[in-house]
Amino acid sequence: MAIVAAASLALTSCGLGEPDSLSAEDREEAETGVAEAAAAIKDAAEPVSQWPTVPKIADPLSLKGKKFYFVPIGESVPAIRSIGVGVTDALEQMGAEVRTCDGKFNPTEVATCLKAAADQDVDGIISYSIEYAQLRNTFDSVAKTGVPLLVSMGGKPGDFAKADNMAFFDTSPRLKKIYTTLADVAVSQEGAGTHALWLKVTDNATTVANLDAAAERFKERCPSCTLTEVEFGSATLDKLPSAVSAALVANPDINVVVQPVDGYVPQTLTGVNAAGFGKKVKVVSALGDLDGLKRVQSGQQAGDVGSAVTYDAWQVANAFVRLLNGEQPETYDSPVRVFTKENTKDLELTSAAYGTPTWYGDDSFKKQFLEAWGAR
Repeated sequence: MAIVAAASLALTSCGLGEPDSLSAEDREEAETGVAEAAAAIKDAAEPVSQWPTVPKIADPLSLKGKKFYFVPIGESVPAIRSIGVGVTDALEQMGAEVRTCDGKFNPTEVATCLKAAADQDVDGIISYSIEYAQLRNTFDSVAKTGVPLLVSMGGKPGDFAKADNMAFFDTSPRLKKIYTTLADVAVSQEGAGTHALWLKVTDNATTVANLDAAAERFKERCPSCTLTEVEFGSATLDKLPSAVSAALVANPDINVVVQPVDGYVPQTLTGVNAAGFGKKVKVVSALGDLDGLKRVQSGQQAGDVGSAVTYDAWQVANAFVRLLNGEQPETYDSPVRVFTKENTKDLELTSAAYGTPTWYGDDSFKKQFLEAWGAR
C-alpha cells in the first residue's frame, strides 16, 4: 500500500476468446501454459526448504547505542505493521533502539514523521511503502541533514537529489513475484476456460507496474483465457462493490475474481454476492494476511499468495545495515507460498503466528543475517 492518490474506476477487457475458436497452435499453447502454471503453484504450495544466502557486509558493524526511526505509510495494514515489528527485532538484536512513527496513510502525517525523526538527531531513518516521488521535497530535506535515510518502496528514481546518506531499496521483486504467482493461481482455477475479473489497485506506480506484469503473465500462460480489468484505488474503496457487481453482470462468463489485496476481499465479496455470483466464481487474492488464509481454510476463497513478512522485514533491515556500512542495498529474492484449502488445514491461523515465518518455514534466516552483519 502507499499514499492514497486520486483514483478512478475503469473497465477494460482482453483475451483471445473461447478455446473452440482458437487455432490448433494457440490451443496447444494454452494447454502448455496452463500446465506450466499448475506446476509452478504446486512447487510454491510447499514450505520454504532453504532461505536465500545473505552476502556478508564488507566490515562488521556495531549498532550498540544507535537510535533509529521506522516510518511506515500506515500501520493499520497487518503486513506493514509486521514489517515494522521485524525491522525492530533485527536492529535491536544488533544493539540499536528503534522507534516507529505511524504515517496513518496520510501524506502530511508521513512528512511530519520524517521531519520529526530528523530533528531528533537520530542515527538513521527507514521509510517503508512510500515512493520517493510522492514526498520528494521531504525526502530531500531530510537527506540534507546528513541522517542516513533508506527509502524502501519501488526502485531508484532517475532524477533524485543524490546524497551519500540516502539509498533506495527496491521492494518490487517481491511484489512482482507475488502477483505473477497470483496470475498462475488464477489460470489454474478453470484452466484454458478461465475468464477472470482482474481488480487493479492504482494507488502507486510500483503496484500498477507489478500488476501489469502479472496481467501479461496471465495472458501469456493462457491465450484462450479472457481478462476483464477493473481499476480502483483506496480513495474509492466504497465504490468497489458496485464496480465488481457491474463487471460481473456485464460479463456473465467470468468464473474467477482476482483481488491483489487481501484486505479488500470483503468489499469484493460484497460485489460478487450482490451480482448473484457467490456460487459461480472462485476468488483468489494476495499478500497472505491472516483473514485471507482463514477464508481459504474455510473454503470461502480458492487461494492466496503471500511471502513471510518476518523475512521481508529482515531484508529491509539488511538494506539499512548496508547503507550504514557505506554499501548499496541489494535487490533480494523473497520466497512466496501459495495457500490452498489443503495446505492451510493444519496451520495455526492466529495473529501471533502471522508475525512469525511459521506458515512459510523456519526462522534460520535470522542467524544468516546476523552473521552477515558481523554480530557477535
